[in-house]
Amino acid sequence: FSKKQNSETEICSINDITQIAVNIMQSNACIINMYFETELQPNLPSIYFQKDKLLQVFLNLLTNAVEAENTKNTIFVRTYMDDSDSNKTIYWEVEDSGIGIKEEDKTKIFEDFYTSKKPAFSKLRKSTLLSGLNLASFIF
Repeated sequence: FSKKQNSETEICSINDITQIAVNIMQSNACIINMYFETELQPNLPSIYFQKDKLLQVFLNLLTNAVEAENTKNTIFVRTYMDDSDSNKTIYWEVEDSGIGIKEEDKTKIFEDFYTSKKPAFSKLRKSTLLSGLNLASFIF
């Protein structure tokens, strides 16, 4: 994003931010015949967070899913809270049909600037500063 990022923590709806991220990604993903299906649990409690940073994490993870050499053309995005979880943890999941992470790459996925993608493979972006998983670990 080119606009100045808000560093203020504010109350956020995880579903609203998820839907914004999916809407942004869908316009590009449909060009390559990829689509998102959302399963967002209604009435999840709101959280305090920096909306811009959370949106950026979601966009990076959705981009990773689109670029995952999928065998199917649908990516599933889910939010939910496990009723049996006494900590009231909110879960956010993205599921693609990609080939997965190679065993030798699993120890590297949280390193700065790490990617297993071939430079010519990137379908939606020409460069990246941080991988989605690394950015997620940095922000959280």
